[in-house]
Amino acid sequence: MSLNAQNSFDFLSELGLQRFKCKICGEYFWATKRRDTCGEFPCSPYTFIDGEGRVFEVRYIREKFKEFFNKRGHEMIEPYPTVARWRTDLYLTIASIIDFQPYVTDGIVEPPANPLVVVQPCIRLEDIDKVGLTLGRHLSIFEMGGHHAFNREEDWIYWKKETVQFCHEFTTECLGIPEEKVTYKESFWEGGGNAGPSVECLVDGLELSTLVFMEFKVIGDEYIKMPIKVVDTGYGMERFSWYMSGTPSAFEAIYPGILDKLLENLNIPYEGKIFNKLILNLNSERDLSRALLKMNTDERDYLTKIFSIFSILDHTKCFAFMVCDGALPSNSGVGYLSRLVIRRALRHLRRVKGEIPISEIMKWQIDYWSRDFEKLGKARKAILEIAGIEAHKYETLLSKSLKIVGKYIGGKKTVDVQSAVTLYDSHGIPLEVVEEYARKHGITVPEGFEEQFYKELVKRHEQIEETKEEETVSIDVKKYPETYKLYYEKPYEKKFKAKILARFNDGKIILLDRTLFYPEGGGQPYDKGRLLINGEEYMVEKVIDVENRVLHYLDKPIKADVVNVVGEIDWDRRYALMKAHTGTHILLGALIRVLGLHVWQAGAQKSTMISRLDVTHFKVPTREQIIAIENKANKIIKEGRKVRVHIMPRTLAEKKWGVKIYQGGVVPYKKLRIVEIENWDSEACGGLHCSSTSEVGALKITNVTKIQEGVIRFEFCTLDGLLQYSRDLEEKLHKIASILSTSREDTVRKVVTLVNRAKSLDTAVDKLLNTVAKSLSPESPLSQKLGDLYLVELDLEGLEEYHINKLGRLSTSMYKNLVLLVKTGNIVRIMTGKEFAKLGFNVGEIIREIISKVKECRGGGSKTFGLVKCSSRKNVDEFINRLKKLISSRC
Repeated sequence: MSLNAQNSFDFLSELGLQRFKCKICGEYFWATKRRDTCGEFPCSPYTFIDGEGRVFEVRYIREKFKEFFNKRGHEMIEPYPTVARWRTDLYLTIASIIDFQPYVTDGIVEPPANPLVVVQPCIRLEDIDKVGLTLGRHLSIFEMGGHHAFNREEDWIYWKKETVQFCHEFTTECLGIPEEKVTYKESFWEGGGNAGPSVECLVDGLELSTLVFMEFKVIGDEYIKMPIKVVDTGYGMERFSWYMSGTPSAFEAIYPGILDKLLENLNIPYEGKIFNKLILNLNSERDLSRALLKMNTDERDYLTKIFSIFSILDHTKCFAFMVCDGALPSNSGVGYLSRLVIRRALRHLRRVKGEIPISEIMKWQIDYWSRDFEKLGKARKAILEIAGIEAHKYETLLSKSLKIVGKYIGGKKTVDVQSAVTLYDSHGIPLEVVEEYARKHGITVPEGFEEQFYKELVKRHEQIEETKEEETVSIDVKKYPETYKLYYEKPYEKKFKAKILARFNDGKIILLDRTLFYPEGGGQPYDKGRLLINGEEYMVEKVIDVENRVLHYLDKPIKADVVNVVGEIDWDRRYALMKAHTGTHILLGALIRVLGLHVWQAGAQKSTMISRLDVTHFKVPTREQIIAIENKANKIIKEGRKVRVHIMPRTLAEKKWGVKIYQGGVVPYKKLRIVEIENWDSEACGGLHCSSTSEVGALKITNVTKIQEGVIRFEFCTLDGLLQYSRDLEEKLHKIASILSTSREDTVRKVVTLVNRAKSLDTAVDKLLNTVAKSLSPESPLSQKLGDLYLVELDLEGLEEYHINKLGRLSTSMYKNLVLLVKTGNIVRIMTGKEFAKLGFNVGEIIREIISKVKECRGGGSKTFGLVKCSSRKNVDEFINRLKKLISSRC
């Protein structure tokens, strides 16, 4: 994108600023007095670090910022979550402007206020490898103060000059920074689908804010003028806190108290002299690597630990916010990113040999940050439990990973980034395991490997992949009027009159001018029913919405040239689906209240019988929790709360209920249809609902399963399905009672008796198996000597596979040179002791060699175990004879 920079920024001269060119980087900047450098590190040194005076906490800067702009006519709005569920292209909220893209910035909807001010917690992971190393310039989680104005020709708020003036006043007058220290560097910003010229506010080496004048929508390589001009500013709350505090790094200012606790727990002192030396070196060398080379070995080792501690602080806070906003760790989607963050924190904790549980550090973070973000306190239990689960998974993974790593990089001279990324994506193996294997086997780890690794990971997963929707129909309907949707206006009506506007597929698909038939959408199935045309009945088998034209699929073609029809929906089916849909919203509200704020809808399907609701949660709930969820849901049903439908502008809906309204996913419309259950649940929803919760009748959770990591499925029925569900259970109970030859009332006692008897039998069988295993010694009459090994052949037809395998494990652990063959019909199991492998044998390889010569046998195995299945007992005997000869010949 080329710009005439002078024309873009000449308004700065009206503010008493002069334009200069930096003698080091060659970029243009503006200042009140002549100077040689632009004011940004490394062109200018960090001259604000003195380590003296008070620490200005982030909350102090945050309140100052909001107060300053509120006094200047900006309405304060609440920050959005860190998980950007209103976006189809991004997982995370990376800037305050993300709150308003694309709908507000494209001029589709009005902003929630104009002008406005927001302090938005943001998460950016593309430079996660730099966290700690740059002393605070890079953070994975930070608060961005944004004052935004959305300008139209007919409603102009303010533009470039006023934006810089606000920034200058806040920086110099409100915070007292001398104006001769402040510079404004010319730049051009692009992100989130928009772009525009910008200026960066710099002081004493540190960039404090960026002021973007958003004028373009970016589509591919094309820059298209936007219908509105947007003031998009980003003030780094943590950077202002760092600057005002003058601490050696931003982390002393961001995490006062928490940093001290962590250092004390790890028994690592805070060495101010080493930091002072690092800053001096950094300011003279203008490069971290060169600055560290001027430190001695002990100082470098100390700083490496401190950088890890900084990363732990940043990542644990980041993880707490992500989980609170529903990004539960998993191997896909936004959960992939939250797992990446906590595993990196665990990696650094391992580097500093920290024995403190990571959940303990999370407690400190929640205690500190919940003062300003109440939701963290409410999600405390879930955050700590999930952190503990992830720590356990991580340790388990470390102990099992080296063998897998060897398969990928064993034999290579240099470890490559793609292999490391594949190991992480496919097996969850952290970077340090790859590096450890490389060190042990003399494989070179290239310089900058860690940085490249994390950049590639984040690049692959930070944006949502575009999915191409399958085309449902190839019918062109645009030339016809949109269908009037009676099902929204009169959801309780059963019959209607309409006119046929068009026919397709030889009259088997018709378009009506109006309809009561609900088309499939949002997890609610389409209506069924019939159409009456000239006294003839046509069954409606399917209904779909194509660009607001509702198509009706019939069981037979309409041949007569008619226009008028009478439609009648299958009311019993429709009403059952309405109850199921309202029940879904009731259940979701109960799940959030019992399990926590991290619960978000991940999918849903309504049915006349058993419906399902998938939500984000980290484990299958306990029986007690399920009962509590049912009780809450049925209480709401019993109370008969009103269910209201609101059609309202998007921004008003978000302002009233927050982004929780997007439980069903992104809704790309200017106006939203909000279904509100009184004081319980509010969602953007296109489905049909009851007018009162009492109509649902009852709600019963019938099954709960974990369908993937971080997602739990709840199957449930409302009153319509409950009767059939009860009958099905009753029938199953009747069958069980019949099998047990007892009454239904006595079934539980009979089952308990049988289970206890089975346990007694298992104990007896275990004792017997142990006795048999001991008898399979080299001195056993069944023993056949094969060189340094001996073989025992058993025919155990009828014995369960579990017991056969247990006998094999017991006997081969007792006798290391045993080769045990167990026949069951036409199957042979080969189980061996450790001596077998030590002598160079491999069961799997032997099986492959023999079955290549014995017809109609197939099988395989590992080094010490194998299974072969043959078509006949004759083939089994031939296989065993060849096996004995082969082992004898090689012993």
